[in-house]
Amino acid sequence: MSIWHNEKEVNLVIDLYDVNIKQKLSDIKSKFKLTDTEIAGILGTTEQNIKNYDDKQSQIDLGISYNNFHCAVVALSTIDADIDYRLKAYIQELFFRYKLNTDILEKLSGIDKSEIQQLLNNPTAVTYETKYKLSITVTYLLLVLSEVVIPVIKES
Repeated sequence: MSIWHNEKEVNLVIDLYDVNIKQKLSDIKSKFKLTDTEIAGILGTTEQNIKNYDDKQSQIDLGISYNNFHCAVVALSTIDADIDYRLKAYIQELFFRYKLNTDILEKLSGIDKSEIQQLLNNPTAVTYETKYKLSITVTYLLLVLSEVVIPVIKES
């Protein structure tokens, strides 16, 4: 399941990163020493699609949504990003997608909202213990909400 659920969000992500997907695939191969077969398995397509990828390919060629494929490639290419950056991005995803805020996250995590705000503004000022506890709560919430809430919303 993709964390992006509509074309507007996908285009925003693609525009934000201004990516050349073919180049991004090449970068992923060299950076992580992954084979075409391994990348295909991660992205849910075939090895042949990875080897012969063209930015003009349709979702029928890829076997998955063209937009989801682009987003997955961008996400995979940032997997080694700074941990503080990623945690902030996950928190912002909870705020944007699920309408959570620092008050709600404080109640769910047991971490004071001022510390959550501090993490968003200056992550180096927050202790590792706080970051760890918050990251466990945030990743759990993303997992649960993406598997439970989104399918229910889509069925409505």
